[in-house]
Amino acid sequence: MSISTDPTVSRREDLPWPDEPPETKPEPAPSTDAGESSAGFPIGRLRRADPIELWRASDFATWLGANLGEVGSLIGLRLTPAPSGRVSPGTIVATDPDGGQVRVVVELGSSTDETFGLLMRQLVASGAKTAVWVCAKAQDEHLASVTWLNREITGRLHVVVVEAVRIDDSVPAPVFRLALRAPAAPTPASSAPAPVPAGE
Repeated sequence: MSISTDPTVSRREDLPWPDEPPETKPEPAPSTDAGESSAGFPIGRLRRADPIELWRASDFATWLGANLGEVGSLIGLRLTPAPSGRVSPGTIVATDPDGGQVRVVVELGSSTDETFGLLMRQLVASGAKTAVWVCAKAQDEHLASVTWLNREITGRLHVVVVEAVRIDDSVPAPVFRLALRAPAAPTPASSAPAPVPAGE
């Protein structure tokens, strides 16, 4: 038995397979580099450092002497450099707007009894009425002592804490914050005689 084919039906041609989607590569994982953010642009990381490991007190005092506004703005005084004469290393001599002498003592570590004594001796010897103690960490006992002195003497003693920061591996920069500000100087009482009540 033979099988005949219809000559009017053309031979079927195989249709091509549908195009496969192009190969896709997995998306890269977010970078863990400190300078690259997930948003795709650089953002640095703020790092803290120990000031005593970065600077010497005498060198830092030289820099601070040329940038007295860093501490002056914290204590509310406009400070200008003054001739230092013979002073201990790490000490800055400045003047306030009234021409009064201001002593700034720099200690890049924790506050110590030695520096506290130095500050007191300088105030007595110079006659300065204002002093600023700049240190990396203010000990509680020294803050208490300065608070007591501000109540008992006519001088004004301030304590400013300095920290060091850098962005990634940038040049370190100091950051100052006020740890203790002396109370405002009392307004001197008028020397004019009190008015006599009428009738006396």
